[in-house]
Amino acid sequence: MALVLALVVADSAAGQSSDLPPVFMGSVHGIPLPEGDGAWVLQIVSRGGLTGRGTGDILVISDGRVRGPSASGMESIGRDAISSLARRIRRTTPAQWTVGSRLSRCNDCVATLVMLTVRERDGIVRTYTSFWDAATMAGIPEDVRSIHQVALTLSTR
Repeated sequence: MALVLALVVADSAAGQSSDLPPVFMGSVHGIPLPEGDGAWVLQIVSRGGLTGRGTGDILVISDGRVRGPSASGMESIGRDAISSLARRIRRTTPAQWTVGSRLSRCNDCVATLVMLTVRERDGIVRTYTSFWDAATMAGIPEDVRSIHQVALTLSTR
């Protein structure tokens, strides 16, 4: 799988551009989307904390592949297993994800980045991000926090 470093995420159609905080530098990768409109890739990156390594990264792909924090490779869990996550992703308003995205000055807080790359019905690929730590999580839209929680449960199957 080809990995491409993405330091700046831009969505020109929505007119948004978001520089990621330095803690995530080198941690975000371009993951190829499955075929078809509505296909998506959800990446959750965790950094910082007492060890600096966060709580582990998660990758969920709309075709039913998942890689959790302790896995060395992708596992296939099937589309039925990710149906709850897929519904939440379809109902979300990703253009609002950056609202409240910020990190505090907490030196030992775990920083979390949620990145959704989706192929829209018009065939255009868009990427949306949201990030927080324990001190700033309350400012994150509820749909982003819900997607994060469901992805965590999928990654521990």
